[in-house]
Amino acid sequence: MKLDTNAKRLLIYYFYDKAGKLDKYVSYYLRRMKEYVSDIVFVLNGELNQDGIDEIEDIGARLIEKQCFGFNMLGYKAAVDDITIDGLKEYDEVIFSDYSIMGPVYPLSETFDKMNDTDVDFWAMTKYFSANDADTSYDYIQSHFIVYRKSVTESEAFSNYWASIAEAIDMSYELRLTRDFVAAGFKYEMAVYQDDLRTISYQPVVGSATKMVNERRCPLVKRHAFTQDYSVVLDEGMGNEAYELYQYIDKKTDYDADMILENLLRLENQADLKKNLQWNYILPSDIAKSELKIKKERIALAMHIYFGDLIEECAGYAKNMPDGTDMYITVNSEANKKKAEEVFSKLNCGKLVVRVVPNIGRDVAPYLVEFREFLDNYDIVCHAHDKKSGQTRPGSIGTAFAYKCFENILGTKEYVQNIINLFAENKRLGFITPPPPNHAEYYIIFGLEWGLNFANTKEFAESLGIDVPMDEKKEPIAGLGSFYWARTDAIKAVFKKKWTYDDFPKEPLPIDGTLLHAIERIYSFAAQAKGYYPGWIMSDKLADMEVTNLNHMIRSVNDIIFFTGNDAGSFHETKKNLRASYNRLKKYEGHFDGAGQSKLFFENGPWEISRNFFLDIPIISAGTSIEEDGTEKVIASYNIDLPYGFSMLKFDYEMRPEGKFKLYSMAIRIVDEDGKATVLELFDKVSTNGIVMDDGIQFLIDNPRVSFELKDYISVKNMTVMACFSEGINNKALEFITRKLTDEEE
Repeated sequence: MKLDTNAKRLLIYYFYDKAGKLDKYVSYYLRRMKEYVSDIVFVLNGELNQDGIDEIEDIGARLIEKQCFGFNMLGYKAAVDDITIDGLKEYDEVIFSDYSIMGPVYPLSETFDKMNDTDVDFWAMTKYFSANDADTSYDYIQSHFIVYRKSVTESEAFSNYWASIAEAIDMSYELRLTRDFVAAGFKYEMAVYQDDLRTISYQPVVGSATKMVNERRCPLVKRHAFTQDYSVVLDEGMGNEAYELYQYIDKKTDYDADMILENLLRLENQADLKKNLQWNYILPSDIAKSELKIKKERIALAMHIYFGDLIEECAGYAKNMPDGTDMYITVNSEANKKKAEEVFSKLNCGKLVVRVVPNIGRDVAPYLVEFREFLDNYDIVCHAHDKKSGQTRPGSIGTAFAYKCFENILGTKEYVQNIINLFAENKRLGFITPPPPNHAEYYIIFGLEWGLNFANTKEFAESLGIDVPMDEKKEPIAGLGSFYWARTDAIKAVFKKKWTYDDFPKEPLPIDGTLLHAIERIYSFAAQAKGYYPGWIMSDKLADMEVTNLNHMIRSVNDIIFFTGNDAGSFHETKKNLRASYNRLKKYEGHFDGAGQSKLFFENGPWEISRNFFLDIPIISAGTSIEEDGTEKVIASYNIDLPYGFSMLKFDYEMRPEGKFKLYSMAIRIVDEDGKATVLELFDKVSTNGIVMDDGIQFLIDNPRVSFELKDYISVKNMTVMACFSEGINNKALEFITRKLTDEEE
């Protein structure tokens, strides 16, 4: 059936936001849809603040509240039940849509005019293709935008579908949105042609997003296109889709792309966003791309110099700041103050302030204590310090680190001007820093960007009121080395505290895990909490070296992984072999038959350079018990004698039984070199990649882990790990997990 231009339409819109906030992209979408529908029913899952409620009322939508544990289909059903099937029959079209899409980036008139003239019973915007090209029966239209006409809503098949939905559903119900109605004899079309993309992407609205918008004029984009796990991105492409999609929307359409960033920065992890949106800036070092776009009076340099013999070198980089900008220099002695004043006064700077500070808090404390009173005078600040690395031999390793930092933030006068203009050209750019070092011993930083600092950084963030997603498995976009440029508004949260030198630990400092290391990692999260994004900055010269270095490193690692290592083979064989080799808890023998072995990670220190150890822990006993609810629990114990005393601050415990499992309790009994025993109940202060429930932790992933960090180092000579767990997922866990899924993007 076709429709005329006066068709009566109903929009059922499902919404969830974990913070209970209605962002602009939702309001914009509903207001544009309002031009084509007679009524809007807004299904709210969870909370919504008063501003959001007022906006929904102003749009003219009717609000229905429904606590849904899982998929949007339950929200849709709540609206169907409230309106009733007979009520839906009053409309020529019923549109089901949700918060997982953004737009429209083109006038919706293009879509509705086209589909009004199309003889169909139902239609949709995008489709998901089966992985099996020979079997299209598992293709299905996606539920984030689907439209049913009277021929469907008045049918028995439509009533039966909604009646079949219970409180616990799975993805098969989305598949049935297509299959049930096709089987009932109804025909459908896609508003955007995409069948020719089935061999290119399973989900064109994500995997071929730019083509869908640019070439096919799809008016809607999937929010998930900007937030994918980057491993999936690289399995299916080379990282261009989200970047090209955002750039196209921002530069080639009338849609305000800032609405996308507003929502993503509030809710998503910065590492995911940085990778998907490619927040990396490589700028020319020999030519300024344009005139300075920020007044020099609003730009400052804050620099700490400890070593007197590096004052001239630091000044050599400082001279690349725009002429007339203010400089704040902190030093550790009157002699260095005199020398710094003499050297820096020769630069063409504005105000020059040189202060002597105590030898506390390295470069971090002087910046927070001394610069705090000046922060509001500036829009942009560059932070740098002298650098000698006494932790590495030969000293050239540390010298190279300093070279990478300085060249990437103060390399040339033209380059610095290009950096400053970045902030003028990108209003949501808040913090940029060079990539982490990766040469020599620093190579291990890739994958260990948090070091021992996740817990202390998260706690520090909470104390500052910084509430953005932080994940120990996802790297912070941190200035490792403490060299960066920042928009002062983006980092004000860190300066809000009235810092004194008494707040900082005294020398000598541990190599990791201190307040200074937490502060080093906090700035990008402070920026994100204010609605700004962090990124990496490199000069063209340093980018040349970075590409060469990373290529060489990957080739070296691949040589071991795929050719010379014990697990070498094809890509898929190697992944399988490595997964088996690093299995933390071997396959259950017999019924639960013991647990093979696990692996325990120790942080051994405190020395000049802490050492990490992975130790296999053999099982010494295992048994089972049957609970009243039928749950079969395994009680296993692992024991290891250490060859010499460890001074332990943190451990990570990893295990991997086949399939999913639930950990009910875990304890570690530690015996020190004097024979004194200490028992740690891990559930007191445990961090984990599982789902924490009242009675345990449910694991669903391949590398289940629990971590425990002590306040002080403890000596370890013998260790016994005791754990109680069960296989699979029980009903209580399933219900809990289903509720948790409402926090995830479909």
